[in-house]
Amino acid sequence: LIGLVGSEMCIRDRSIKLTASMLEQFGQNLGSNSTVIKNGNSLMNQMTEATHKSAMSLDDLKEISGNAGAAMHAMGVKTYEFMAIAGRLKSAGIDASSVGTGLSSLMTRVGTGTGQAAKDLKKYNIQVFDSKGKMKDVFDILGQMQGAYQKMNDKQRQSFMYNVVGQENMKVGMTCLLYTSDAADDGESV
Repeated sequence: LIGLVGSEMCIRDRSIKLTASMLEQFGQNLGSNSTVIKNGNSLMNQMTEATHKSAMSLDDLKEISGNAGAAMHAMGVKTYEFMAIAGRLKSAGIDASSVGTGLSSLMTRVGTGTGQAAKDLKKYNIQVFDSKGKMKDVFDILGQMQGAYQKMNDKQRQSFMYNVVGQENMKVGMTCLLYTSDAADDGESV
């Protein structure tokens, strides 16, 4: 019984530390104390749901958010969208470190609008930003990418993934296109 209580306290402490870290990464630690507490409670609920619906543990989420959280926030990705994508990638068998670096690379390349990634996005008519210059919803962007990807031949697909997510992150990018649209289609919050 004492071991079980100690184990639960350890999990709670890790969860609280991760929540605090993600509140900061996603810019939700601002405002009044009641706002920060509300944001923290919401984030903890999202983390619980994400870890129960996927093969992602709190330790995985910590590593993934440490690698990708800031990039995802900078591009306007909501925490529940981030966790849905991360959970899908972990459930597909990709290790946490690769998920984090792959998502960071993808979001940075897609969101900066420069280099070969920008040229490929334009070539395939993938609209990342709305008419006001705000980044579109991540599931919208991935859906556009998926639609374009399905129309490409093998050589175009390889070039597109190489340019948009980078050679070392191609598995994350391809898995993202295959699985993340399912979360949006299902209307899942995680």
